[in-house]
Amino acid sequence: TGVQTCALPILQMGFFIILLIIVGFFYMFSKSTSYGPKGFMGGYSETQMGNDMYAVKFQGNGNTRPDKSVDFCMLRSADLTLEKGYKFFSIVESRTGNQGYTPSGTYGPISSHPASNMTIKMLHEKTANEAAAYDAAVIAQSYREKYKINK
Repeated sequence: TGVQTCALPILQMGFFIILLIIVGFFYMFSKSTSYGPKGFMGGYSETQMGNDMYAVKFQGNGNTRPDKSVDFCMLRSADLTLEKGYKFFSIVESRTGNQGYTPSGTYGPISSHPASNMTIKMLHEKTANEAAAYDAAVIAQSYREKYKINK
């Protein structure tokens, strides 16, 4: 009987650990993509297209709202502009949509992941030709406040 009473707490402990892992798994996958570099759950990436031009992308997961994907793409554009020593940026091209994935990783209609793509041109000053240019510091502060993101 000494072996049986010792085995019961160990079995209970194993069940508890498995339960914690399952709950953690569901919690992790129930959250939308946070603002950060692209990883397993999505995020931003950029590609330099010229001295002052970048293609910026934000890819969400299935729990990310499409408007949040656009906002985070704007935030990354603003952050990148400031990181590179510029004050303003204009959007040369913009695309938003959903990217579908099947469980095997091939494209299909199973799960929808909002994505936003922007090609931006960075500027030191706002000129008359660039009247629609965004102030990177204002954009960054605005979206950080909206989503409660610390720098």
